[in-house]
Amino acid sequence: MYKATLLRREIDNIFQKYKSSKFKKNVLNDEDYDDSFILRVEFALSQLDNEESRIFTNDFVEKADRYWWQSYYSKSTYYRLKVRAMERFLDCLNK
Repeated sequence: MYKATLLRREIDNIFQKYKSSKFKKNVLNDEDYDDSFILRVEFALSQLDNEESRIFTNDFVEKADRYWWQSYYSKSTYYRLKVRAMERFLDCLNK
C-alpha cells in the first residue's frame, strides 16, 4: 500500500476523533471528551505553513470538492505537498 494512503487513513481517524471530541465538548457539554487531544491537534494545525494549511483545511477539515486543488497546483505538486503536510502534521502531533 502507498505511503500516502496509510498517512491519509491515519489522519482521517485522527480527525474523526477530533471532531467527535469537539462535538462532545462544545455541543453536548459532555464530560467524555479528550481536551489534551483537542489541544494537540490544534497545536499541530497551527504549525503548518500556508500551503500545508490549505491542503489540510480542504482535504480533512472541510472536506472540499475532491478536485479543489486543480486551481492551485499541478497533480504532482499537490501530491508532493500533501504527503509533506501529512508528515509534518503527524510529527507536530506527536511532539
